[in-house]
Amino acid sequence: MLHAIAKRIGRIGLPLVLGVCAVGCSDTPSTEQCEKLLGHVVELQLLEAGQGKDLPPAMKDAVKGQKNEVAAYVRDSFMVQCTKLPETFAECALAAKTTAEYADCSRQ
Repeated sequence: MLHAIAKRIGRIGLPLVLGVCAVGCSDTPSTEQCEKLLGHVVELQLLEAGQGKDLPPAMKDAVKGQKNEVAAYVRDSFMVQCTKLPETFAECALAAKTTAEYADCSRQ
């Protein structure tokens, strides 16, 4: 399951990053913003994969572990691309509550 989520992040996250950056990258997000964005994207993917927040504490710990594993798996490539994004994309993406909203950020 972790690899499937990581692949979805690659299919959804990185192509959007590349597309947005092609439009023009003037003010770019900080490394800290990119770290937050990576965690947010992974969390959105896990939520849409059925790993909701209404879980018992033991299950929340397991989901947190999955989130960390997925983030570690895609971190290097994500960070390289993220630091080339317009900061406005990162701000929009951090506010997204679904992957659809995240995708809409690339159209701004």
